[in-house]
Amino acid sequence: VRHRGEVIRDGQLLAKKGEIITPALIAALATGGNTTVKVFPRPSVSILVTGSELVQVGTKPERGQTVDSNGLMLSALAEQDGLPVTSLDRAGDSLEKHKSALSIACESADLVVTSGGVSVGDYDFVARAITESGGEILFHRVLLKPGKPILAARIGDTWIIGLPGNPISALVGWRLFVSPLAEMLMGCEGVFNRDSVLAELTDTVTNKGKRPVFLQGNLFLRDNRLKVADVSWKGSHDVVASGKANTLLFLESKAEVKAGESVLCYPNKWKELDYLMKND
Repeated sequence: VRHRGEVIRDGQLLAKKGEIITPALIAALATGGNTTVKVFPRPSVSILVTGSELVQVGTKPERGQTVDSNGLMLSALAEQDGLPVTSLDRAGDSLEKHKSALSIACESADLVVTSGGVSVGDYDFVARAITESGGEILFHRVLLKPGKPILAARIGDTWIIGLPGNPISALVGWRLFVSPLAEMLMGCEGVFNRDSVLAELTDTVTNKGKRPVFLQGNLFLRDNRLKVADVSWKGSHDVVASGKANTLLFLESKAEVKAGESVLCYPNKWKELDYLMKND
């Protein structure tokens, strides 16, 4: 026997603005008699990979060339976040090619994510292409490693996040900047300060540098306690290490965290929960 009004009362608020509509919340809304609700649409994403040195996957790179792995990775990250990808394009190393590709990307998406061309080299044209296209740079370069050259900008109503070309830098940038921004555009709140967990280190880890660093790590449960092991890596180009990791592990500058102490971790969203149940 269920009493009338014991679950939902007349006039009761069932969902606040900015809440994610989950399957369970759909059931509550339906039970309350709601046939339609107003929602923020998922922002569309256009991905622009820069660099004349890039060749397609399956093509043997010649001297001075490298395979374009970022295009596929960023497309997969967008799909993981439920963001429709309107285009995936490449721009060669010239200002005019960057401006043309950027203009096409902005016309078709709410959010443009670029890869490469954001540092200070002779062929890094992304920032200049944005400003010469009438855009505004909101910030350029951040105090973290990897990913220092990241930029954020707007051209009209279109948001732009410029990620570095090194794959791990791009991966970190998506996790910390692109994914939260997309959630913000969907009406979510507090997106830049969530989805992190504390875990116990299995071994002592040191950051001798002047910038905070995000290392590759593996989270797992042991004796009902969340632990994290550092994954050895060779730098921001080491895609093999990132392929084995399931979290980013944060260390402040010039910090040493000893085994057994807690560190802040940012789990990769594509790893299922049962992955954490496995011991190392």
